[in-house]
Amino acid sequence: MKAKPCLFLLIFMLIGTECLFAQSGYIKPKKNLIAGGINISIFSVGTIFPGLSLEYERLLNDYFTIGLDIGTNGVIFPYIEIKGRWYPLSEILFFGLGAGTVGVWGGPRLDSDDDDGWFKFHPIICPEFGFKIDIGKRNRWVLIPSISARIPFLHPLTSEFFLDFCIKAGYKF
Repeated sequence: MKAKPCLFLLIFMLIGTECLFAQSGYIKPKKNLIAGGINISIFSVGTIFPGLSLEYERLLNDYFTIGLDIGTNGVIFPYIEIKGRWYPLSEILFFGLGAGTVGVWGGPRLDSDDDDGWFKFHPIICPEFGFKIDIGKRNRWVLIPSISARIPFLHPLTSEFFLDFCIKAGYKF
């Protein structure tokens, strides 16, 4: 018999807290983000390339996301990466780490009669740092300035890397 008043009290508390949050202006965070932008890539030997990128991000909780980033470091270095981001300040400042591949083009080889050159994909590790800034309507449109490095590994010239300065505009849904 005592279970009925406890059940009634539990239901009343749940309904009461829902009403409290509804009136406090709490906005439920959006789970998905799609963003596109431009990046300036500086190759380790000092060459600068403009590029484009497209990103999808899925919110796992208030502090962690996973995502996919596709783009180019210039017109001859396409990349694709799967990444995770950690938001220590809950969706403002982020630190990320990704893994993927980058396409590298080279000139003709000396030991080959092929004058067209070569093109290979190399695995990369991508540390990242940036901000996600709400613009316009709260929790919808965002501006994402970031700095990342695309570091090839398992490559004969492991000292080569790209440093990207990127700015993206995105939409949460």
